Amino acid sequence: MSGVNQASRIRPNGRVAEPATKQPHYRVLTCCLCLVMMFVSGCRRFPADFPSRPLPDKIAFYEQWLRNFGRPRLEARLWISWHGRPAADEMVPYVMGQKKGIPNLEAIWIIWAVQSRGCSLRGTPAEKTLHDYLKGNSKVSPETRLASSALDSIEADNHFNNFDSLPPGPCNTKPSSGSP
Repeated sequence: MSGVNQASRIRPNGRVAEPATKQPHYRVLTCCLCLVMMFVSGCRRFPADFPSRPLPDKIAFYEQWLRNFGRPRLEARLWISWHGRPAADEMVPYVMGQKKGIPNLEAIWIIWAVQSRGCSLRGTPAEKTLHDYLKGNSKVSPETRLASSALDSIEADNHFNNFDSLPPGPCNTKPSSGSP
């Protein structure tokens, strides 16, 4: 190869550029990897009958989902909270640490959603559990912030119109406050 051609192939960093045929096809590999990831993530869909399942089945399936995939699902939290006070009662052992499978943040969120959807949780085990949880956890964390917010909503008996797009549940009432 002549000196002129060699000099034109030198990059600003001082390295010699390889011919295009010897460079790996990173773009093709990246696209293939993205397609595989999309296919695999598409396999992790919630079952179509999830909304019509009874509360214990929803909770059991969500525990399994979190164990297998580790990613919280808004639709699961909403459909579980749709059941109202029984859903809040079912979350109490998770918050207290008596049951494993649903993280505290998820269980507290479900309790808050039950209250926000229209079920008053004043004087319930869920309210007492949140009080106890906050007393025992002085460290500021997402869990304690959400527990504090949920407790404030319960104590103020806040409900929200159009909290979500689900059909009305067993506790949906006209909002007492905090609603537009």
